[in-house]
Formats: sequence, structure tokens, C-alpha cells
Amino acid sequence: MLDMTRCPLRPPSNNLPISGSVNALNRTSPNQAAVKRMPKSILNNPMIYPDQKTLRRGVVQADAGDAEAVYQKYWELLKIGG
Repeated sequence: MLDMTRCPLRPPSNNLPISGSVNALNRTSPNQAAVKRMPKSILNNPMIYPDQKTLRRGVVQADAGDAEAVYQKYWELLKIGG
């Protein structure tokens, strides 16, 4: 059985800091209460919170639409070596 007391992805409980999993994983959080409790090393890290200039250069992957089924079929074949 998985020991959730040692899992960094577990939901916060009353005795753990709300930003614990964010700190452990070096990731952002949509939870403003967690953001307020994060260390400055995370808040000031441009790999985690890039500036607006960097965000404007980013590319968002478009939805594959009807081709999704084809991509999925060949992805499954690739995974099983077929």
C-alpha cells in the first residue's frame, strides 16, 4: 500500500504547510494562500515563474481535433513496439 504520509503530492492537511508540495516539486500553484507562503527562492525563480517577455515568446500546442484518434493509435503502437 502507498504510504501517503511521504508522498509530496498528497493534499495538504491541517498540520502541513499549504505550500509543502509546491516547495517539494518546485512548481507553481494557483492557490494564492500557498503562493503567499512560498519561499522567495521559488517566487523569484524564472524557470518556475517566467517574466512577461518570456511568456509572450511561448507556444501553446493546438488541439489536434479529429486527428487525435490517429495520433493516439500510433502512439499506442509505438509504446508497445508494434
